[in-house]
Amino acid sequence: MSAGDGYGRFRESSSLYYYYYGTNPGPTGTNTGVVQAGAGLDVWFWHHAGVRFAARDFYSGVPNLDVDTGRIRQHNYYVGVGVAHRF
Repeated sequence: MSAGDGYGRFRESSSLYYYYYGTNPGPTGTNTGVVQAGAGLDVWFWHHAGVRFAARDFYSGVPNLDVDTGRIRQHNYYVGVGVAHRF
């Protein structure tokens, strides 16, 4: 289990894509506070080798985009699987 808070920065592109091409008229950086919570599980198949499962939720502000979603905070999920080796 893990938990924490900190600083986050979104970097928006300086170019527009899709329907309009050109320069982004909005800001290209957004600073926000972030709260994080996560958990992991190690499963050992052999004495020195196993698999690690991890999940985290980063709860942060929203990037400054040209779309109004009506939200001021958003969830950013991370789920990962990896190989674990015990030394």
